[in-house]
Amino acid sequence: MPREFILPDTEARYAPDRPFDLQHYKLELDPGVENRSFSGTCTIRFAPIAPDQRFIELDAVELDIQQVRIGDEALSYSHDGEILRVQFAQALASGTLLELAIDYAAVPRRGLYFVGPDEHYPNKPNQVWTQGQDEDSRYWFPCLDSASALWQEHRR
Repeated sequence: MPREFILPDTEARYAPDRPFDLQHYKLELDPGVENRSFSGTCTIRFAPIAPDQRFIELDAVELDIQQVRIGDEALSYSHDGEILRVQFAQALASGTLLELAIDYAAVPRRGLYFVGPDEHYPNKPNQVWTQGQDEDSRYWFPCLDSASALWQEHRR
């Protein structure tokens, strides 16, 4: 296959494996327009594809993770500033439908933008808008933020 438009030193990039069927994201956010931050909850409905899943890893760059739970049960998690790894109390069978709730806060530098008055436009209205493409959703909510992986989800 011809590669005329690809630079010679470009390495192939593939979507990561998808051990979960992500069915829905629900975001409940409380924006702080003045300080360009927010807090909220991201609820993810998903089902494991592979059997015996013991954890899920989500992209969560620079988010302040406060709690992770399924229902009222708090789950153990680790967060290195980029990846949120949630441990399940027991291995999950494939096809088990679950809702994972993540309470968090952020001062996003990408993905979610605050616009408002400034010295050049003092009457500009306050606005908050989002732009997740290319892979900027990870800066404002925990998710699987691979464009290729998400495209596969919506293709079904």
